[in-house]
Amino acid sequence: MHYSFLPYDSVFPKLFEKEKSHLQQILGNDFVIEHFGSTSVSGLGGKGVVDIYVLTLKEKVKIVSKTLQENKYVFSDFFKDEDHLLHQIDREHEGRKYHYHIHVSSMENINFKNCIIFRDFLRTHPEAVGEYIQLKHLALEKIKNITDKKERVQIYLKTKGSIIEKIIQQSKK
Repeated sequence: MHYSFLPYDSVFPKLFEKEKSHLQQILGNDFVIEHFGSTSVSGLGGKGVVDIYVLTLKEKVKIVSKTLQENKYVFSDFFKDEDHLLHQIDREHEGRKYHYHIHVSSMENINFKNCIIFRDFLRTHPEAVGEYIQLKHLALEKIKNITDKKERVQIYLKTKGSIIEKIIQQSKK
């Protein structure tokens, strides 16, 4: 995966709503669908990937995954967690291509809960957004000459991890 830092684009909430509607057409309305990640926080730049959680019962995760694959979402085996399956798709909007990550997970998944805690905190604390942006730039600097994909991801996530963990713990108090 290529990492770069793109500025926030106000089109992201609209892209999420369009994709959410598309997902509801495919899957029905019995799912919680949440926007998270950098594109879900106004002013926060990032990779420009629209991250979406589709939440279901644990026993239905694989069924939802299969349905997405039947509808041209590409399954990624990047995560090895049966309770969190990743799918990708590119969509065009007003002449530009956007990349989406659709995370299918159970409602009990701790990663989902932490992502929403972090998102909600950043949405209401603009000073933390600035600090997080600085860490993202530092992470990009650290990985710029590393060619191994897994090593790049680990270093990128670890560099950002300190602020993420701090905010999640602070928010749970």
